[in-house]
Amino acid sequence: MADQAKRKLKRSRLKRAENEAAASLVQLLRPTPDAPAIRRYVPRTDLDHGELLARLGALDWRDLAPDASPVGVGDIADRIICGDSVLCLRRLPEACIACVVTSPPYWNVVDYGVEGQIGPGTYEAYIEDLLEVWRGRSHTQQTRRR
Repeated sequence: MADQAKRKLKRSRLKRAENEAAASLVQLLRPTPDAPAIRRYVPRTDLDHGELLARLGALDWRDLAPDASPVGVGDIADRIICGDSVLCLRRLPEACIACVVTSPPYWNVVDYGVEGQIGPGTYEAYIEDLLEVWRGRSHTQQTRRR
């Protein structure tokens, strides 16, 4: 009886692991000198990201042109903006942001599968890419008030 319960529990755990792996958006990789990332995000083909962003009330600026016209504060207030951070920040008005919360990508750890992503390449290029984002943020940040 105990052996049968153990086999059933083992089958249940294996099935759960298979389901989790199938639903996972992250693929674990073995790093190589040419591809040092240890995780790769796998895009879901069953999901319309544009529709999802619209349903969430987010602004989809992923295909934003480098010379896109600026927007007003009312257009972006309390909204999530999805896009290239450098291009998106250029579009925002002066001193419109009171607080910035960010989670920068890791250097050579995660491959997001996005052209121009920050992280892959040399450490110097990674730091320069991060600095470009922070320089773009500086014009949008409000000065400190008490």
